[in-house]
Amino acid sequence: MAMKVITLICTVCVMLYTCKVADDTAIEKTIYVAAHTVPCQAGMIATDCMQFKWKKNQKEWGNFYDNIEGFTYEKGHAYELLVKESKVDNPPADASSIQYTLVKIISKNKEETMNNRLQAQPFTTTHVFKAQYQGSAFRKCLGRTALCPKECGNSGNLASFKVLEYIEYIPNGEGGREKLETYQTLTSDYYERDLNKPYVKDIKALKEGDIVTMHIDFVYDTTLSTVATVEHIRRIAKSL
Repeated sequence: MAMKVITLICTVCVMLYTCKVADDTAIEKTIYVAAHTVPCQAGMIATDCMQFKWKKNQKEWGNFYDNIEGFTYEKGHAYELLVKESKVDNPPADASSIQYTLVKIISKNKEETMNNRLQAQPFTTTHVFKAQYQGSAFRKCLGRTALCPKECGNSGNLASFKVLEYIEYIPNGEGGREKLETYQTLTSDYYERDLNKPYVKDIKALKEGDIVTMHIDFVYDTTLSTVATVEHIRRIAKSL
């Protein structure tokens, strides 16, 4: 019995030693955490990842796969945190070699949910999804007619995407669209001049096969002379 106790103590000591955090290498860093999470794959496990960035003016958010000791995340709140980053000596297999510990919460702000924002847009269907960029090719009138390729407004470089998975889908009967399997949008006119749209530069920076997060609203626009559903690309961001 005594031998078993000694063996157990030794095993625990070895485990504590091999997973020892090197405090002498610890540094403090500021991290920004978004109010939303996204589906992600952590090894073999499908889960939801916090979205983070190290600089406030950083354009894209990334998936945060680690835990922050002492921090409890509340979805719908954006955070600015001060954390301690420490190196873990000899971490277990498939475990991170970095440990993050909360020092303090600098700020915590509640953000409106997409459902609340859409209360002011009752004729909007919102699609947020992951997609793979399939490349771009020149099309005349989106292949529907060759009678007015220069003037119809539907000719130019057409970017194509394959929808991989939905992150958020909020349908509306008036401005409705079923969930998409593919998505295409023009980035130029017939003369291959870039359209004056903010998302064009983001698409042109992509390489075939890149994975992006897309946010598209289909709006039943009652301000038009002929009421119709129009598309608004709110965001195209390359996934890390």
